[in-house]
Amino acid sequence: MRITTLLPWAIGVLSLAIAALAAAYAIEAAFVQSAHPVSFLPLPLTAAYDAEAALSLDADPVRAKAASMKALAISPADARAWLNLARLDARPAGRLSPSGVADLERSYDMAPYDPQLIADRVSLVYDHWSELSSDIHEETLSEVRTAWPFADQRNDVFAAAKQATSPTGKLALALEMFQLRMSSLVAKEPALSRAAKTKPGRS
Repeated sequence: MRITTLLPWAIGVLSLAIAALAAAYAIEAAFVQSAHPVSFLPLPLTAAYDAEAALSLDADPVRAKAASMKALAISPADARAWLNLARLDARPAGRLSPSGVADLERSYDMAPYDPQLIADRVSLVYDHWSELSSDIHEETLSEVRTAWPFADQRNDVFAAAKQATSPTGKLALALEMFQLRMSSLVAKEPALSRAAKTKPGRS
């Protein structure tokens, strides 16, 4: 098949793809304010709304909430959007309302472990440690333990520890981090012992 034969076909496929994408964004514009979620649109659009919400949490809470709701209208499984709503809920009174706790729980339901959420979600939980159920405690501890073996994600746990302001939460996280450090040392000890035994002696 010659290039001159393929070219019109390729242009036709590209045109269809562009038309489909345009239609998807038109549907998003019509439904994003609706209570009926739309879940088939491009997920990068939800990431844009999530980023807008995160940047507006303190400066413009109304805008942050609107952006989060738009993200959830597109993808109800957007764990970051649920987390942003929980973070917003905690802002005015310094405590999580039942609605905020529910948003946090939905964030874990949608993504029990997400490296991109660790710093913000772990710090939120430990900031409100005494207000939350043992189930959420366990979910967060599991998230911290899963992150610990990976350097970048472990750094996010350290960042969460610095962000947390609740004395009770900071103590709980510090104890967990201490236990993880000890476990890491115990796990390394047999390997270090074997290395010492096999190390050639000096002449």
